[in-house]
Amino acid sequence: MKKCIGLISICLIILCTFSYNYAVNTEMVTLYNELKQPNIDTTKIADVENITFQRDVATFHLEKGTIYFFKPVSFSENNYVTGALFIGDGTFSFTPPTKIEKEQLARFHAAEEQTFETGFDVLLMRFSDTTFSELSSNISFKEMEISSDAAKKVNQCEKYMFEERNNDIIWRILLSMLKNPETGYFHTHVGIPGHDPVFFTYDPLKDEEITLKKRHSRLTYEKELVNSFHQKGENQRVSHIEKSSDFFALAKHYKSNTTIESSGDFSSTCDVTIAVNTDSIIMLHFWLASKLKVDSVVNSNGMHLSFHKGENVHELLVFLDSPLTMQQEETIRITYHGDILDKFLGNFYINSSVFWYPRISRTRATYDLTFKTPKQYEFVTIGKKLKESEDENYKISHWKQATPVVSASFNLGPFKTHKIDIEGTPPITVCMSDAARHEIAQLLIKEGIPIGKNMEKQVGADVANSIQLFRSLFGPYPYDELYVTEIPYAHGEAFPGLLHLSRVTFQVKDDWGYEEIFRAHEVAHQWWGTTVGYKTYHDQWLSEGFAQYAGLWYMQWIRKDNKRFFQILDEWKDEIFSNRKYILGGGAEAGPIWLGYRTSSSETEGDYWLIIYKKGAYVLHMLRNMLVDLKTMDEDRFKNMMQDFFKTYKGKDASTEDFKRMLEKHCGEDMDWFFKQWIYGTDIPTYKVSYNTTSKPDGKYLINLRVVQEDVPDNFKMYVPITIKFKGDQFARLRFTIDKPFNEFSIPSPMKPEKIIFNDFNSVLAEVKYVKYE
Repeated sequence: MKKCIGLISICLIILCTFSYNYAVNTEMVTLYNELKQPNIDTTKIADVENITFQRDVATFHLEKGTIYFFKPVSFSENNYVTGALFIGDGTFSFTPPTKIEKEQLARFHAAEEQTFETGFDVLLMRFSDTTFSELSSNISFKEMEISSDAAKKVNQCEKYMFEERNNDIIWRILLSMLKNPETGYFHTHVGIPGHDPVFFTYDPLKDEEITLKKRHSRLTYEKELVNSFHQKGENQRVSHIEKSSDFFALAKHYKSNTTIESSGDFSSTCDVTIAVNTDSIIMLHFWLASKLKVDSVVNSNGMHLSFHKGENVHELLVFLDSPLTMQQEETIRITYHGDILDKFLGNFYINSSVFWYPRISRTRATYDLTFKTPKQYEFVTIGKKLKESEDENYKISHWKQATPVVSASFNLGPFKTHKIDIEGTPPITVCMSDAARHEIAQLLIKEGIPIGKNMEKQVGADVANSIQLFRSLFGPYPYDELYVTEIPYAHGEAFPGLLHLSRVTFQVKDDWGYEEIFRAHEVAHQWWGTTVGYKTYHDQWLSEGFAQYAGLWYMQWIRKDNKRFFQILDEWKDEIFSNRKYILGGGAEAGPIWLGYRTSSSETEGDYWLIIYKKGAYVLHMLRNMLVDLKTMDEDRFKNMMQDFFKTYKGKDASTEDFKRMLEKHCGEDMDWFFKQWIYGTDIPTYKVSYNTTSKPDGKYLINLRVVQEDVPDNFKMYVPITIKFKGDQFARLRFTIDKPFNEFSIPSPMKPEKIIFNDFNSVLAEVKYVKYE
């Protein structure tokens, strides 16, 4: 189960446009620090009354109170006011423009009108736009001492702004100041009396410019996303994002030299070659694990560059000595160290499997990786191992990934290796750890969980067999080999030619098929997720939903167990239908697949796994059954579509709309209706089915079938197969279009049916109830 890395999919690589050249390094650092530690300007304080202003779909009304502007910061011979505090009475209203976002707002705030409106007594604004000139144009300033209440309010608001897991608002202000000051950045902390605050942001340099957030919990100052969408004039694209986030500098190549000590001490030097994707940039934004500390940043000329990386944050800002221009390439060398590895009972825990090196974008790059690791441990990473040598204490291995890929990881530990070399599959190496195995086994036995034997062989067999299946379903295995490694966690992750599998799957004996699904799921990511990627977080079901269904398909295939296959589909269906329908109450219903990682929140816990993985898999199951030939049960149309999709987008990122177009190519009809219902919508039908049989004078029969469709809009449409069973194991299969509340069909039959199965093969995610024919 590949970790969701939803933060990467919405982050931007940072830039600023300059039409002039000058030494900016020191000035940028000074400016950043001034923005982060603002002071109230005692000459810019005013009593205000009945002031209203708007930012896109948000309206702020300052009814009565006092406004305190921050002292201006100086940059490039200009002064900029970048913040203000209002204390008094006011109102904030926010109305999302689309049905999906209105429904999402209602999940958090139970807003009947799907509009959020509240009074506030504090409004902290940080901005790089025209807010100062707009608000100050009709007020009279006075000079006065700053009240202790005002200072206290600023301090309280900053706790939310600088909480370590929140995005760094300051570099967004700085970026927008330099890049786009006329329609710049605007962020507000809306303090609501007696309740947690909310946070509205307009960021013109993000793909989805408008966001509304709330406090995640009472235990931290972390924020969680409620709404995210396009600014006015772009909302027609809300369900059809055809691009990834606007990365202004793209990683082309990573070359790193890393040393790992027996204690877990970690140090590395990484050369990141970037390509500029905009007019000009002067500041770069990297993601690097919060526990890693940067020692130096140097450009290709050997000049040391200023940088900023706060404590316990993932963000690394690098300030260039001069602007880089469109299509220019530059290599930045970053030297860093820190506690990214923990060691326990002989195993290494990698705290950040994807941010152990400085990443500048979620785009594809090549890798040249050299690792110096303790001699007693096995070590693997992505790519092809070119050579390995040893000295007294260390192994030195050199790896290259020549095909551009999205990310890289590694693993090391006291592994014993099991190699698999079967014709038709790539070389497979299973790395399993015996460290702590006995202690964990004893704990599992106490819980009544059976322990498996020779688990490296069982895991390896599932990996090899699933590759064989997926080659026939999707296309050739995309890499030269595959390393399968045990990690001391309960999840799995997939990287190009490298799998991290949970310790649990190397321990337990599973009679129900769940571990087979899990292992095959991670193998399927070699096709869906690593080779064919997804464009935005909205499209992540193309990775996780596809992999989940592939895992289920593998379990069915390897066990030759159709009964268990449909049992698990029923389990998923029941979970989706019973979502938060508790005995003593309910909760917010799940959002649509299109919300991606946003389906999971403090109000909708667990929905990412339920909706993106399981419902996403069920969508693929429905399409598989829509394309099957019911007379012959031939599945070539579905397989051809999946192979065509893989071949077309191999080494690229695909969107939901890309997949829709591929489906339309192979099924020969407009599938907009299907995606509106199942990807952008949340409705699930209930079918009340009744039928009777009448005899005809010629000795044949007429089957009268009635289907009442409920719990969905009147025009909800699906193709539903039925199986008519006769004596002697004879049967007929038909497919009907159910597209209105009441549907009636007359089916001539040569024999009297014994049974009719409506929605056979669980072909539609639906509830089927058989009722008396009247």
